[in-house]
Amino acid sequence: MSKIFFLNKKIKLILIVSALIFFLFLLFTYVIFPENIIEVKVVPVKKGQVESSVTATSSGTVSAEIESKVASDIAGKVIAVFILDGALVKKGDPILKIDLTDSLIQKQQGLANANSAKAKYLQAKQKLNQSEINYKRNKELFKEGIVSASQLEAAEFEYKTSKEELKAAQENMEALKSSFNLLSHQVTKGVIKAPFSGVASKIYPKIGEFINVGSPVADMFTTEKIKIKGRIDEADLNKIKLNQKVRLTPEAYRDKKITGELVFISPVVLTTKEANREIEIEVLPKEGIEYFKPGMSIDIEIILDSVGNVLFIPSYAIMDKKGEKIVYIADGSRAKEVSITAGMSNYETTEIKRGLKEGDLVILPSNISKINDNAKIKVIR
Repeated sequence: MSKIFFLNKKIKLILIVSALIFFLFLLFTYVIFPENIIEVKVVPVKKGQVESSVTATSSGTVSAEIESKVASDIAGKVIAVFILDGALVKKGDPILKIDLTDSLIQKQQGLANANSAKAKYLQAKQKLNQSEINYKRNKELFKEGIVSASQLEAAEFEYKTSKEELKAAQENMEALKSSFNLLSHQVTKGVIKAPFSGVASKIYPKIGEFINVGSPVADMFTTEKIKIKGRIDEADLNKIKLNQKVRLTPEAYRDKKITGELVFISPVVLTTKEANREIEIEVLPKEGIEYFKPGMSIDIEIILDSVGNVLFIPSYAIMDKKGEKIVYIADGSRAKEVSITAGMSNYETTEIKRGLKEGDLVILPSNISKINDNAKIKVIR
């Protein structure tokens, strides 16, 4: 009996000690030293098309083949503006109208001045004819001794003076005629028109403002041949060729993916301090012209090849570890390190040939530096 009692006491002691150890384990694990839970975002492995591409070393810049600053040929007050900034216009469309009241008055005065100068020219011409006849007659009479030397000199002086007066009257008439012609031309310039079809990106004057000759009226560019200039790394030169498809993404419209075509590859390698061995390229957009404005920044991606119906994930989710490419996936409440084999790749997506299956949840690298294999995680949406 005492033996049985001793055994029961021993079993109770073991159970108490075991319970105490288990309690201490829970205490240290969940209270004193709880396991850190890392919040992560995930993306599922999908199937689709992946393209291989070359990305420009920096954003490209939009430029137009024809850009112009439209200026006024006349001075005056703006009395009408027909278009707004960014308007599409055709050649000859009116941009704005200038008050011609002063110009019309000047034209009328110019006409009167020109007519007056013409009358004076005709008078001077008639006077010259008379003085020439008088001078010739006096020369003959002087030979016959009928007139004195002083009379001949006076006739000669009048003749020479008449010639000078005619010359001055002719120059004045021609100058006033040119001025009148200019004024006549200017009054036809009261409505300033678009010099070519394109976009009026900026209208400068407002109604009521006074503008001078040469004042800027509008900035215009043609939409027929918009081009994007950019640069690629020298190492990528052997991968690209003319007429390749290009994906363009305007900085101002990140949701737009616009197709373009590679039309120029510079034969010269840039070796300036700012551009470390780069090649200049030019791209023509094949669509979406309305999304391009001169000076805008555009991301350039030259498409080299593509494969369809393959597994892919975001390229930035892939890491290098000891010469291997790895990703972390969410396996329940734990992170799991997976070695993968990557295929075709571009800046955004990478083909997965081995290691993952469709639907696997790949952890994105927002907190990747804190994650290791079997780390405790919480997926957030």
